[in-house]
Amino acid sequence: WWETYTGDVFIYDEEGNLVYQGDFVKGLYDGQGQTYFSDGQLEYTGGFSQGKYSGTGTLYREDGQLLYEGAFENGLYHGYGVLYTGDRVLYEGNFAQGLYDGEGILYRSDGTTAEGTFSKGAFVEGVSQLFDDEGNLIYEGDVVEGQMEGTGRQYENGVLVYEGEFSANQRNGKGILYDEEGNKIYEGDFVEGQYEGTGILYGTDEIILYEGDFAARR
Repeated sequence: WWETYTGDVFIYDEEGNLVYQGDFVKGLYDGQGQTYFSDGQLEYTGGFSQGKYSGTGTLYREDGQLLYEGAFENGLYHGYGVLYTGDRVLYEGNFAQGLYDGEGILYRSDGTTAEGTFSKGAFVEGVSQLFDDEGNLIYEGDVVEGQMEGTGRQYENGVLVYEGEFSANQRNGKGILYDEEGNKIYEGDFVEGQYEGTGILYGTDEIILYEGDFAARR
């Protein structure tokens, strides 16, 4: 009879602990309901379809901390939602089949973010920061598939050395190059990281040494 029962139910395990309460359709969680951990702590509250999380719901860790709130489909994060780690937001935006997918913001533990387009869990395009193997900031700005592409700022040893346009992970377009004291060295056109086009070359105290056309040696 259990497989055909439809209605509002309370389900307990063999030890008498409440496992589920809510809507039941033909032997499956279906509609609105709540599931519980073995210690009685709320695990999930929200929608179900054929025994799986579906629609809008909220999921908790066993210690009671919030894990996820938002849309589900077929038991997975799907649609807009917010994912948490510890007591902070890890990601907010769109999901598909349990993975970051679409527009969203990833919040890193160091306070930096990646905001833009994600695909199958990976950041694809948008505004982000890039770091070297030791965790030092080397770039912040537009990123496409992990590369500097668009407008951004480049750093060395924590000091701004270049701001301007990038293409194919190189300085390409209009930009300004700085020394370690923050003084301008060059301002103008770049092609593949070299001065090429119209620009201004600066000396000590940003005194103009040359203004005009540049041609790179290749």
